Amino acid sequence: MNPWALEFSGIRDFTDTRLEWGGPEDHVLIGGPNGSGKSTITFCLGAVLASSKVDLEGLRSRNLSPDRVWRAAIQLVFANTGDSPVDAGAYIGFRLNLEQQPGEPLRKEYYICEGEEAWKWDTETRYTPGDSVNDLHEYRQQLKHKYKVAPDAFYLIWYQQDVNQFAVMRPEERFRIFSEMTGIDRMQHNWEKVKEERKDALSTLQTAESNQHSHKLNLGNWQQERDRLLGRNERRRLGLHTALTASAALERLYGRESDALRERIGGLEERLGAEKERLMGLEEEHRSCQGELEDKTRRKNELDGLLAELEGRTDEERTLRERLSDEYRQLEDILRELDKQMRAIPYSRAQVEERLAQDRARLRETEAKERETEEKCREAQTHLDRLIGEVGRLKYAQEEDFRRLGDAKKMLAQYGGSAGLEREVESLESRRSALLDSGRELEQGIRSMKEEVFTLMKGGGMLSLRQAKSIGRLRGQGLTVYTLPDLLEMDEHVPLEREERLDAIKYTLFVDARGFAAPTDVCHVELPAVVPERTMDELPPLGLRVKQDIDDKTYAAAQKALWWIGTLISGAASSKAWLGNGQLVDALGRRGAQEDRQWILHPRGIKLRMKHAGEELDKLELQLDSERRELEECEERLSLIRSVLQMIKEAETIVGDVAERDLRKRELERKTDELRKWTEIRDESAGEARQLNRTAAELAVRIEALEGYRQVYDRADRESSAIERFGQLGRELEISAERVQKLERELQDREEEADRLTRSLESARRRVREQLQYIEESNKTLEALTREKNDGLELLEVAEESWTAERRFYSDWTVRLDSVYATLLEESPDFPPAADWNPAQAKARKEDALVQLNQAIIETVDENAVENYEKVRLEFERGEQEVQNARMLLRQLEESLAELEAKLISTTDYEIKQINSRFTRYMDLFSFDGEVSWELQEMKQGNVKYYLNIRARKQGHRGPLEEIGIKGRGGRVGKGVSGGEESLSSLLFALALLKTIEAEPGFIVLDEFDSALDEGRKSKVFELYEQELSRKMIILSPKSHESDYLWHFNEAFVVYHDARVPQSAVIRIKKKAVVKV
Repeated sequence: MNPWALEFSGIRDFTDTRLEWGGPEDHVLIGGPNGSGKSTITFCLGAVLASSKVDLEGLRSRNLSPDRVWRAAIQLVFANTGDSPVDAGAYIGFRLNLEQQPGEPLRKEYYICEGEEAWKWDTETRYTPGDSVNDLHEYRQQLKHKYKVAPDAFYLIWYQQDVNQFAVMRPEERFRIFSEMTGIDRMQHNWEKVKEERKDALSTLQTAESNQHSHKLNLGNWQQERDRLLGRNERRRLGLHTALTASAALERLYGRESDALRERIGGLEERLGAEKERLMGLEEEHRSCQGELEDKTRRKNELDGLLAELEGRTDEERTLRERLSDEYRQLEDILRELDKQMRAIPYSRAQVEERLAQDRARLRETEAKERETEEKCREAQTHLDRLIGEVGRLKYAQEEDFRRLGDAKKMLAQYGGSAGLEREVESLESRRSALLDSGRELEQGIRSMKEEVFTLMKGGGMLSLRQAKSIGRLRGQGLTVYTLPDLLEMDEHVPLEREERLDAIKYTLFVDARGFAAPTDVCHVELPAVVPERTMDELPPLGLRVKQDIDDKTYAAAQKALWWIGTLISGAASSKAWLGNGQLVDALGRRGAQEDRQWILHPRGIKLRMKHAGEELDKLELQLDSERRELEECEERLSLIRSVLQMIKEAETIVGDVAERDLRKRELERKTDELRKWTEIRDESAGEARQLNRTAAELAVRIEALEGYRQVYDRADRESSAIERFGQLGRELEISAERVQKLERELQDREEEADRLTRSLESARRRVREQLQYIEESNKTLEALTREKNDGLELLEVAEESWTAERRFYSDWTVRLDSVYATLLEESPDFPPAADWNPAQAKARKEDALVQLNQAIIETVDENAVENYEKVRLEFERGEQEVQNARMLLRQLEESLAELEAKLISTTDYEIKQINSRFTRYMDLFSFDGEVSWELQEMKQGNVKYYLNIRARKQGHRGPLEEIGIKGRGGRVGKGVSGGEESLSSLLFALALLKTIEAEPGFIVLDEFDSALDEGRKSKVFELYEQELSRKMIILSPKSHESDYLWHFNEAFVVYHDARVPQSAVIRIKKKAVVKV
């Protein structure tokens, strides 16, 4: 609901005042200096809504004397509009009448009024304190539940002292308010209630366990007495039975052990004799093997000396033979090569000397002629090098002329002249521009077609441009707007022509409001003005029906839209307009189709439209591809022409340059003739020089060969002594080979003999070691047998003594406890039984039995222990059941407590995270870092405290974030954030809290919420509140004189107070154009 107006009279020093606050989106500013009475207006709002925060007697003027009657009236009017109007009239008024006679208490009367027009009420209900039906409690219940107005909620009216409340209050109080606003306080109450229950259950359990502990101790004591009484005789019987049985078993065991020991000692004496005989044989065999080993060792040492001598002689002979062989091979290589060379010489020594002198003279003559020829050839080559360079440059120039002329002619033949190309460039530029424009148009058409196809595939109708414009503006004003496809659908089996009958109205917009201004010339229908006379879900003449799967609100709008269309097509005489032949006809004229003809209702028509749109989209895409290819070709051709145009111009210049090419041709012919002449001179000289060179080379080769022949003859003279030495070495090598062969055979025989002797010696040593080992083992065996015999004798003596002692023990106990022994004989005539125990077991049992028997003999017990035990046991069982019941209750309470605690913590974490996320984002808009956190502390007394912390810090500052309420709570300066930052943090936290809670009231009242903010932040905070809350705001501020701030509001008032009269009044300084609601 929208607070539309406030009227009050008799309030403090105010004159009778009425404030009209406009529509649901109109923000209201109430300004004025401090002390002028602005906050009194918020007190009036709280008073008329029965807020517990407002002291009604505080609204009385202090200038009214106590002996006069005080009468006052306050009336707050709401317009029943918005997304969720209440079930009431168009306007709702809440009125409070106050009267106070001198010396009497204040009388209060509350009224709730409803009507279709403001200030003219159709119904009026009175509520007074003490009324049996309509009392003050009922008035508050009506406000809260029927009219959705909660005056004491923290999200509706912020009084002046509440503006910075989150900054100055302690974290515990801050958490309390947060928990009340989010509903967490109920979780806290349940959790703490279960904690108290658990505490009581724990106390009950402790009491029961303490009692049960006493019962258990008492039961244990009597159980011990009973067990002692019942076990005493049993232990006597069992002790004697076990002791005698063990003694008899030991007696038998000791007897058998003595017999076994005697037999074992005899066997050991026989083994000792045999082992002594074996040791004597081993010692005799060892002495024989030791003598054989000494003989073989002595022979082995002699043989090793002989082998060493033979190896030395053999090595000396081999060294001598190797030295002779090396010398022999060297001489053999030298003499073999010399012999070969002498047989290859074709001349004698005298002939070699004669021929050598002749060839040297001819070589000197040939070399002189060769030098003259080379000088002549070098002169010709100098002229040739010069001419070749000049001819090459001329030929290259001529070839380049031919190449450039050919390329120029080819390019001119391919592209034509430059004038024609320039004309083609202008034509291509024009065509390119046309293709680009056409492509952009086609892309726009394709996007439109894709949007249409996408919208139709999703199942929604395409909005026309005028529809989209109207819907955007109307929804921006907070109005609910529907299109015809949003509300109705058409049967797919009716003919397509049925939809054509609706062409004049099917783009109509249905608006859930009255008196709005239509943004475009599309037909707009006020749904509140359409009142169906009956319920109808379909319109058979057109195949229209209410759309399926829509909510109740939309269903009601669809009913009205269907009734409105039915009224138009019925053509009733009473209707002001009717639908005929696809036209909307009224008394003033006719109207045809609102937009281009398209199917938006008929399912088959929409499918056909989708098909046509798809085909048209394919055509447009094909056309766009074709034009893009043509554009690419055009750009390629344009780029090509631009790249060759300059070359074409150069080619035209080359073709025209003829004279220069002819001059270079004649010069090339002259230089070529001169080159030919010098080439002939050079070739002739070069041929003569080559002939002389060959002759000189042949002479040099013959001279070199003759020099080699002479050197061979000289070497043969020098090597005559080496030939004699070569023969002598051959003979000495044959003799040395025979000596080495003889020594090697003798050495091999001695080595074979040494190997045989080594193997025999190792075998003898192994036999000696084995004999020593056998002797050592035999000695050890003799020692072991001797020790074993001595041990056996000692054991035999002990066993005989033990047998005697057991017989004496058995006889003594049968006499000492003759009555118990007689009982044992009665129970088992064959007593004592033959127990299958070893000696250790029998001794252990005997010792245990003696201890048990002695204790049983001297033990005394209470003879009434059994009866007393039974009585105590019954008391213990009753106590145990009580403990189990208490534990079960405690376990259930602990499980419930853990579940409630987890739910409390998770819910609080979730809510705090939401608030912290928004608070951090809001603070960042003002260049602050912010943080909202909470903690839970359980005190020593068992009570729980909850803390909600709000911290802030300027962005860029170091250090931790500071709690915003430190300064406000301590009253000290120098620490904490500034006052403006306190107010900013408090306001942004409040906004985050308002955005988190589920309540969505239609308005909020803020009294001086911006008083501590600077100019820049004030507007920015207001804009943030406006954007985030999306609801009407009534602001009380002392800074209303600032024009920039003032223009945020649709309604503005100034409160002033004249202290001379005294009197307060309200002046309206800005008013929005009146809009009918």
